[in-house]
Amino acid sequence: MQEKKACYVLITCDDPNDEGKMQVEMSYEGDINLAALMIDQAHDFIHEALEEG
Repeated sequence: MQEKKACYVLITCDDPNDEGKMQVEMSYEGDINLAALMIDQAHDFIHEALEEG
């Protein structure tokens, strides 16, 4: 990121292994309550996109 942000959330994952499992990692910086709100809103956004899909 080029600019300082009030908060960010980064979620990454590896490709699934032979058993279909994948390693998921999350990090955030900033206020934990703001990070939680961002995750909730992202969840709603993705859920709505799937319903429209």
